[in-house]
Amino acid sequence: MTDRNGTDTETRHHAINACLAPVCSLHLVAVTTVEGIGSVAGKLHPVQERIAKAHGSQCGFCTPGIVMSMYALLRNKSTPQMSDVEEAFHGNLCRCTGYRPILEGYKTLTVDGGCCGGRGRDSGCCMSNGSAAEDDVSEAPPLFSAADFTPFDPTQELIFPPELVSLTKGQRSGSLRFHGDRVVWLQPASLDEFLRLKWENPDARVVVGNTEVGIEVKFKSMVYPVILAPAFIPELNAVTHTEHGVVFGAACTLSHMGAVLKQAVETLPRHQTEVFLAVLEQLRWFAGLQIRNVAVSHSGAWESGVFLANTQSQ
Repeated sequence: MTDRNGTDTETRHHAINACLAPVCSLHLVAVTTVEGIGSVAGKLHPVQERIAKAHGSQCGFCTPGIVMSMYALLRNKSTPQMSDVEEAFHGNLCRCTGYRPILEGYKTLTVDGGCCGGRGRDSGCCMSNGSAAEDDVSEAPPLFSAADFTPFDPTQELIFPPELVSLTKGQRSGSLRFHGDRVVWLQPASLDEFLRLKWENPDARVVVGNTEVGIEVKFKSMVYPVILAPAFIPELNAVTHTEHGVVFGAACTLSHMGAVLKQAVETLPRHQTEVFLAVLEQLRWFAGLQIRNVAVSHSGAWESGVFLANTQSQ
């Protein structure tokens, strides 16, 4: 999905799990699916072409998710590192191909490029200068010819719809109320409104990322008559740097939290970022990127004093 903060002109692309994304939460958000980037009826996108020609798809069950994970990565970083690709696929599972053809195909889109970082054998590759082990010199037959692939051109990608740009100017969204047969979805625009709605509906379930409630509804047949969705309240998305650490609002996603902490690690002295580094290592192994893009921290302060979330959300 792609969104823009009403007070910010930055366009942000997120790979998310469609099965956990309520339609109501996508107000003023541009949604792109695998069918929207290319098809055999017209022209395949470079990401789709690579997974096909590199033999990265067998049963095809996992293919759409892998394609969209790579697409979202390229929209945010047109020349990623191979490590970025591996991180982008943390939430994608494939039981057929063994991942090698998928990663080899997508490696052609990275700055690593291939043998010896893409520099080629004419520039002193270890495979031709005798530094590699003798057993490693004989190469396996290539899975594909990279020269056959269409180059990725970020300037030709879909833009954020102009119609949504005009709607998002000034604010991300006003108050919303959706009524269904079994559920009422309430999306307050301010913290005061959120607290009032929670007081009026004490049994309402607070949902931001839907990573828990979505599972309960989908697989446990649970019903929540009233859902409060405070995901776009400014105070709950605020990040405050203090002399004691960083304070995150309860609606800040884990991905955003990781990005802020990475920046802090790069700019602050080492002795001030030990806790940040530990949290970043933990986030790396917490679910997949698609979950971290929507999941948020629960309420309460971490004992380290680094985080403070000011409401409970799931």
